[in-house]
Amino acid sequence: MQENLRKDYQAVIHEVTQLLSSHPDWQQDFARYLNAIQKHEAKLKPPVSGYLKEYTTISLEMQTADERILRYKGQEVAHIRAEDGGFNVYITSKNAESNKAYFASYDGYRADVLGQGTSYPWVSEKGDIFRAFFAHPDMDTKSKEHAVESALISDLEQMRSENKTLTNIQPIKLNGRRFQMKTPLKASSLIHGTIAYSGGNGGGIDILARYRNGFQNHLVVIELKDSYEESEPPCKVMKQAIAYATFLAKLMESPSGAAWYQAFGFHRRLFQDTDDSRLVIKCVVAMPDIEDMQEFDDGDAAAWLEIDDKVTLELGCICVADGKVERYSRVFR
Repeated sequence: MQENLRKDYQAVIHEVTQLLSSHPDWQQDFARYLNAIQKHEAKLKPPVSGYLKEYTTISLEMQTADERILRYKGQEVAHIRAEDGGFNVYITSKNAESNKAYFASYDGYRADVLGQGTSYPWVSEKGDIFRAFFAHPDMDTKSKEHAVESALISDLEQMRSENKTLTNIQPIKLNGRRFQMKTPLKASSLIHGTIAYSGGNGGGIDILARYRNGFQNHLVVIELKDSYEESEPPCKVMKQAIAYATFLAKLMESPSGAAWYQAFGFHRRLFQDTDDSRLVIKCVVAMPDIEDMQEFDDGDAAAWLEIDDKVTLELGCICVADGKVERYSRVFR
């Protein structure tokens, strides 16, 4: 890896560390989030399948209601809530507006089912129409990036290694549901050189995952783009992944860190997964058409950066094609 990139990335680590130190309230916030999540147990699982996927947010997990978001190719289309021993579909006014804007031209669209604020049982005539409509594979959605993200998560979450190019990796979920890990940082503008502390309104990690290499377990932060743009090459997008990984490092070192580590699905004791007791977080940029798969390598190994004496970052990339892993760099070898 080029030395100027290393210096730029170390500057991102330093800036995030300073921001978090200047706003210590985030530690109490994330301890509170985790406490609520641990108390919220999903009671029932709806038979969601196909192109519809269950998502949640930390905010939803903090509610007493057993509610989750339904997305089609990554786009939110409805909410579903466990009630009275079954499930009800809720089309919010925001869902209705979006559904009408992007799906009204497709066969099978019904305004009374999808295009207005309403609710109905999952097992009902309207529920059947809802599921049948979103069984279509070829409808376009608002965000190509969300569609690619959803497809990549589907690829990574496959359990059988023969079905996936990148093995020993699983997306981290909350109570069995897909989610974006919340952060207190606004890091999306880092590509243009700025980052800010945003408290409860910070950005989310595109994909947070677990990777197992022998007896070692690693957190993986994946920052995803749906296309390769000259203005946003992997080396610039990596800054955002490093910012979020630096936050995760500080979260793991906070009083609630060990409990978060378990919530992420790790069973070993925090800071005891490697011979020198360091935690390794893999920072990965995923996008199509990456030509230089060795940009983040140092010789025969992945480039690395130290957060502090407890956490190391390893850098790498994934080349994505049709929402699946096509190639990956040495960070996963």
